[in-house]
Amino acid sequence: MKKWITSFLAMILVALSLQQSHAQSITLGQVTGLVGDTVSVPVVYSGANPLTLSALTLAVNYDSTRLRCLSQITDLNSGITTANLLTNCGLFAGTGAGLNVSASQFRLTWYDLNPATVTGVLFRVRMVILRSGTASLNWDLATPALVEVGDADGNPISGLTFTNGSVQAIPFLR
Repeated sequence: MKKWITSFLAMILVALSLQQSHAQSITLGQVTGLVGDTVSVPVVYSGANPLTLSALTLAVNYDSTRLRCLSQITDLNSGITTANLLTNCGLFAGTGAGLNVSASQFRLTWYDLNPATVTGVLFRVRMVILRSGTASLNWDLATPALVEVGDADGNPISGLTFTNGSVQAIPFLR
């Protein structure tokens, strides 16, 4: 009986470790800067294996009283081409689960018929810090289809987790 229980527990541990090794996430970074600085917030893919994708649709909510979003991105992952890449910042209506909320958002959309394989930093979003304090950066997971990653067939890739980030603003001391 002890041998059976030991074997069973060992199988559970192996299954859990395999499940964890395949975890994939896209994370918004946490950065710090002075009021008035332009900071670059990394958007990072992490997982046991590289991510193969043909489409990205991303929306990040931010507090426009604390941050000014710049539509240009930097450090675009070499696997992602600039063709068919659009970025935008602004106040968008029709967000949220009920499509009845307005939110300040950074948005990115990209597609390519030739799949890209990526790992690490996907790109960096540029933001100007307007006032001291912490500004949250949150994926808009409530609005349907605003945060999706598509595979080579255009189907959403399941199992990805999206982790929020922040910008910590330090007041400029005179």
